[in-house]
Amino acid sequence: MEAVNNVRENNRKVPQENHLAMLADGVGTLGWVAIKPGPDKYIGEVLGGAQFYGNKIMTTFKGQ
Repeated sequence: MEAVNNVRENNRKVPQENHLAMLADGVGTLGWVAIKPGPDKYIGEVLGGAQFYGNKIMTTFKGQ
């Protein structure tokens, strides 16, 4: 995961910047495997972030 993130960070000005960001974020979601004793807290934090941005989107497009 660290190597993938390093590739992303070292290639921010390439045409494939968004592709690298998607890959790094996708690989980062596998981080729950390395968490001890279990993934429950990590998953809760990730879902909390998703809800936060989901609420922002719904607020932005409310009434449209």
